Amino acid sequence: MTGLGGSMVRSHGWHLLAVVLSCAVAVGLIAGQQIAMPTPAHSLVIGNTAGTLSVVAQLGDVRVVVGGGSSRSDLVELVGRTAPPWRQRVDLLIVPAGDTRQITGAMQLIQDGDVRQLAVLGVAGAESIWTGLERVAAERGVVVRHVPGSAGVMLPSGDVDVQLVVADHDASGESISVVILSYRGAVITIVDGPPRAVEALNEAGKLPSDPDVVIAQRDGEGGALRGAAVVVRPEPARSIPASQVDGAAFTSELSRGERLIVTLDGDELRLPLDQMTPAASPPAGAR
Repeated sequence: MTGLGGSMVRSHGWHLLAVVLSCAVAVGLIAGQQIAMPTPAHSLVIGNTAGTLSVVAQLGDVRVVVGGGSSRSDLVELVGRTAPPWRQRVDLLIVPAGDTRQITGAMQLIQDGDVRQLAVLGVAGAESIWTGLERVAAERGVVVRHVPGSAGVMLPSGDVDVQLVVADHDASGESISVVILSYRGAVITIVDGPPRAVEALNEAGKLPSDPDVVIAQRDGEGGALRGAAVVVRPEPARSIPASQVDGAAFTSELSRGERLIVTLDGDELRLPLDQMTPAASPPAGAR
């Protein structure tokens, strides 16, 4: 694979990885920057929000946010910097019930933003913070939907397919939630759950076998990463070589305040290659 520095383009015909020059990807990864930056109309903005990853998916006229983080400000800032003030509507906010660290940021976004729907993946616990989340949602007129199992979500745009997968609790008492975004042939899988349980879900065939991008919201979620060309995850507590991410051609690890922009351009994905770490052995078909 030649290294020209610009962005990586992946065709959805599958397994074509090419490198092209593009000055636009120079702003792909932004660390600690507080000013608003323009983002493409069809893109994923992935950010580390206080140790877990959150995703802002701008899919044409539809905006989906997944995650939250334990900070009151990180998610609000991430969402606010991806669009001008007059385009801040969030059509769907998705929060995994198995990770209470996501609630604080999600609650603040509902309070400060323009969220239309809230989907809670899994069975929420008895903690008072869940009651607080539902109370804030009710006060703001946000439609709340609890998803105890697998389900689809209807959105204003027919181009966007959102599938939600919630697995049973594993031995540790934690649930596993998966958000699968399909848009113009691209498949993006966002996983939240303990690594062993995510791996079991993958082996059971409940996850896409050939996703374009896998986003691990927690550190160490390696089981669901197999088969993806690109893996994005939080910066781990200890260094893990990229070659240990099974089958991934490239990985990116984000520390708090960093964000990565993935542009969906027709039937291609564009990523800032200079911010990705290549695996030791790229998959067959890579160039």
